[in-house]
Amino acid sequence: MSELSTRSLAIDGLKILAAQVIVVHHLASYGYLPELVRHLLPELVDFLFFYGRMAVQVFLVVGGFLAANSYAAPRNWDLPTQLVHRYLRLSIVFWLAMVWIVCTVEITRPFLIDRNWLTEPPSWGQVLSHTFLLHSVLNFPSLSVGVWYVAIDFQLYVILTGVVMIRQRYSHSTKNTLTKAACAVLLLVMLALFFFSNNPDLDCWGIYFFGSYGLGVLAAWGKQSRQTALLFYLALFGALLNYSIEPRERVAIAATVALILFIYSQRPRRINQRWNFYFSSLADSSYSLFLTHFGMIVLANWAWQALGLNDPAAALLCFIVAWGASTAMGLIFHKWVEIPVQNLFLSPFKRI
Repeated sequence: MSELSTRSLAIDGLKILAAQVIVVHHLASYGYLPELVRHLLPELVDFLFFYGRMAVQVFLVVGGFLAANSYAAPRNWDLPTQLVHRYLRLSIVFWLAMVWIVCTVEITRPFLIDRNWLTEPPSWGQVLSHTFLLHSVLNFPSLSVGVWYVAIDFQLYVILTGVVMIRQRYSHSTKNTLTKAACAVLLLVMLALFFFSNNPDLDCWGIYFFGSYGLGVLAAWGKQSRQTALLFYLALFGALLNYSIEPRERVAIAATVALILFIYSQRPRRINQRWNFYFSSLADSSYSLFLTHFGMIVLANWAWQALGLNDPAAALLCFIVAWGASTAMGLIFHKWVEIPVQNLFLSPFKRI
């Protein structure tokens, strides 16, 4: 029998999709397996390699949407508390995942013939820069693939929090604070789309990605009033205009995801209890999956070499097994590491 879940199908579905696409993108990008699988499915492997990274746009929009929802209700926000909470929420699990990745890479490194695709052995500078989420800004090599996003997510949250705090401080009416903050976000979205995102030298800074993140913010706030809805439509028009001037897939994806969230995010899903549990678990573990999956890719390639296999069909099977193992690792890490850590360290803070 089906039951109505209050969780959003759109939000959970997008998180699951983006996380899984990132995993297969990295499976198609690192190690021995991609070249062998390419003999069987060349177009699919090339598509995953070149376009799989676009799933980051989904994370950016959904991240902006969820962050904005926490600021939708009128309230006196405390800037230090908000930023410390967000930093701890992102970073503690991130540090533990990096320990897993570094240990896996360093244990298997001596046994791998081709080591060029592995991350470099960590230096103290790398460790410290990752601790404070400054590795991209300070130009230190990443300890794992894709983890630049964690630093960018924190920067984007800082920008959004700053906008909310400024508008709150200088607004005499709490009713209009959100609309004024949305106007400031719209301005930043336009600047990011038409100026900042055109400068590759800025891709280590959050403002480079604020076009996508801000679309998610405005999709969330657009539900609050006619004024904020209008601002969301203006942001969509700006994205469409930007795409017409310079067609970029990431802009099209971000605008599409923002529109999906704006229309469907508040619609609950009707699904039987068992499948609802699986669906929710995959969505909740998406961050853990994102952080830990490179370790499983390394182990899969080590196992492939250790077994002395060289058959494309076997490589495809190993590819699929590594994908499933990565998902399982994400679920395990979420249940036994992420949840306990958050309960331990974030209990003094109010949930945002």
